[in-house]
Amino acid sequence: KLDLSKCYENIYTHSITWSMYGKEKSKLELLKPKKTQDPQYKKIDDLDTCVRSINNNETKGVPTGPLSSRIISEVILTSIDNILSSEGYHFKRYVDDYNFYFRNEVEIHEFLPRFQ
Repeated sequence: KLDLSKCYENIYTHSITWSMYGKEKSKLELLKPKKTQDPQYKKIDDLDTCVRSINNNETKGVPTGPLSSRIISEVILTSIDNILSSEGYHFKRYVDDYNFYFRNEVEIHEFLPRFQ
């Protein structure tokens, strides 16, 4: 069992764009002049900008409490879920609480650093 401590406080806001558009693709779009950026990327990046504006333009943390933060965290954690599933991990998640299933302790010790 894993509980992501201070989940909202530790969200890196650029991970919003990464989870919705792709990390590598986002970094490539960022290098382009604004005029030539993909319109879809711009919309998603605008969401990142709005979230940061609520938090003194900080890139770490989203406000705890609003439904919008719950939705944003769900988008990011769903992206993480997809990565974990594609790597063959078996788990269930509710909000920021994970239950992982392993065959032995060796698998657990190999997994923990990867998850962090």
